[in-house]
Amino acid sequence: MTWTIYSTYLHLRFNKGWKGKTLMRFSIIDFICVIFTFIGVNILLPGIHSYR
Repeated sequence: MTWTIYSTYLHLRFNKGWKGKTLMRFSIIDFICVIFTFIGVNILLPGIHSYR
Protein backbone atom coordinates (compact mmCIF):
# COMPACT_ATOMS: atom_id res chain seq x y z
CA MET A 1 0.00 0.00 0.00
CA THR A 2 2.81 2.39 0.86
CA TRP A 3 4.47 1.84 -2.52
CA THR A 4 1.18 2.58 -4.30
CA ILE A 5 0.71 5.83 -2.41
CA TYR A 6 4.20 7.12 -3.11
CA SER A 7 4.17 6.02 -6.74
CA THR A 8 0.93 8.00 -7.16
CA TYR A 9 2.66 10.97 -5.53
CA LEU A 10 5.58 10.75 -7.96
CA HIS A 11 3.25 10.33 -10.92
CA LEU A 12 1.27 13.43 -9.96
CA ARG A 13 4.43 15.42 -9.39
CA PHE A 14 6.30 14.57 -12.58
CA ASN A 15 3.61 13.69 -15.12
CA LYS A 16 0.71 15.93 -14.10
CA GLY A 17 2.85 18.86 -12.96
CA TRP A 18 1.28 19.26 -9.54
CA LYS A 19 3.10 21.80 -7.38
CA GLY A 20 2.61 23.88 -4.28
CA LYS A 21 -0.19 23.46 -1.77
CA THR A 22 -2.01 20.72 -3.64
CA LEU A 23 1.04 18.47 -3.67
CA MET A 24 1.80 19.41 -0.05
CA ARG A 25 -1.67 18.26 1.05
CA PHE A 26 -1.29 15.00 -0.84
CA SER A 27 2.13 14.50 0.75
CA ILE A 28 0.69 15.01 4.24
CA ILE A 29 -2.03 12.45 3.52
CA ASP A 30 0.67 10.06 2.28
CA PHE A 31 2.66 10.49 5.48
CA ILE A 32 -0.42 9.87 7.64
CA CYS A 33 -1.12 6.68 5.67
CA VAL A 34 2.44 5.45 6.20
CA ILE A 35 2.27 6.13 9.95
CA PHE A 36 -1.13 4.41 10.14
CA THR A 37 0.29 1.44 8.25
CA PHE A 38 3.19 1.12 10.69
CA ILE A 39 1.08 1.61 13.84
CA GLY A 40 -2.00 -0.20 12.54
CA VAL A 41 -0.11 -3.31 11.53
CA ASN A 42 1.76 -3.49 14.83
CA ILE A 43 -1.05 -2.66 17.25
CA LEU A 44 -4.37 -3.31 15.56
CA LEU A 45 -3.42 -6.38 13.55
CA PRO A 46 -0.76 -8.28 15.46
CA GLY A 47 0.31 -11.49 13.87
CA ILE A 48 2.45 -12.76 11.04
CA HIS A 49 2.71 -9.37 9.28
CA SER A 50 3.77 -7.23 12.21
CA TYR A 51 7.07 -5.36 12.03
CA ARG A 52 8.27 -6.38 15.48
